[in-house]
Amino acid sequence: MKRLRAYAPLRARSARAEALRPEIAAVYAAVDDRSAGQCETMLAPNVGGIAPLRCQRRAVDHHHVVKRSQGGPTDPDHVVALCRTCHERTDFPYSRGRLVIEALGAEQFRYEIRYAKKGRGPCESSD
Repeated sequence: MKRLRAYAPLRARSARAEALRPEIAAVYAAVDDRSAGQCETMLAPNVGGIAPLRCQRRAVDHHHVVKRSQGGPTDPDHVVALCRTCHERTDFPYSRGRLVIEALGAEQFRYEIRYAKKGRGPCESSD
């Protein structure tokens, strides 16, 4: 039987981060307040006039829109609270549908599931 790993609540994880880097903990706390503990993923359908679809799961991770290792800033305009499923989807291959999050500023984000174009692999020409 597969054993599920338990995840610490966001507040507890933020408390651990605070011991290491108080400025990061302050950003995570602001993101936690904004999300109210819920995953922030909102997917708008391609049909006009229909309300966006929001993920209904509990947030367990903080996701940097641009990874810190790639020079991404740690501020509320570039960090979102995600559930485990949505967070894993940010690293999916495009063939499976990757969740792409774009920071729009003022703590606003665009969420989109992107797929690879059929018949276009990395070694194929665009002709």
